[in-house]
Amino acid sequence: MRRVIVFLTSLALVLLMGVGTARAEVIEFKGPQPARLKARAVAEVGTPGSLVPVEGTLLDARQRPVTGVPVVVSVPGEAHGVLESLTGSGGAFELYVPLPDRAPASGTVELTVSFHGTEQAAASSLILPVRVVAPQDETNADQPGVEPEPGPDARTEAAALPSSGIALIDQLIVVAAGLFAVMIALFAVGAFLRRRR
Repeated sequence: MRRVIVFLTSLALVLLMGVGTARAEVIEFKGPQPARLKARAVAEVGTPGSLVPVEGTLLDARQRPVTGVPVVVSVPGEAHGVLESLTGSGGAFELYVPLPDRAPASGTVELTVSFHGTEQAAASSLILPVRVVAPQDETNADQPGVEPEPGPDARTEAAALPSSGIALIDQLIVVAAGLFAVMIALFAVGAFLRRRR
């Protein structure tokens, strides 16, 4: 019986060591993992020649920030080539991209945001469309019946509540406000019941 137990234990150890070695070999030869490049144009509308802020983050396959690597933005039809920014803390980057002076009076310019990859993170790219509008003609401002177009910062939506910018904190604030309202309601019910006694 002891020999059977020793044999089974040895067999199990050999199998476990073989699986561990196979996993190590797979991990060793995988190469760069896919990177997660996120970017957005802060102003999605601009005039020819204006600066468009572009911000974003670069994370590796395990959602860890990739810092100190270049991220480039190229503008179609521009002779100056590409703009480059190094990722900082948290993998964040920010660029101010000039729209072409010869951009069409109305239409869309596609900004290409690219990360060329490292030994650990694979290359990635995405396209940000920016709508180009003609500069507002000031000569029509005083004419009756002609209303100027609202700028990109004009607020057409209802006023929103202030936000901390972090979804988890905003949710905690909402939950705390709800609990506070329930507590006040319970105090009011308790006070009403005491008066009836």
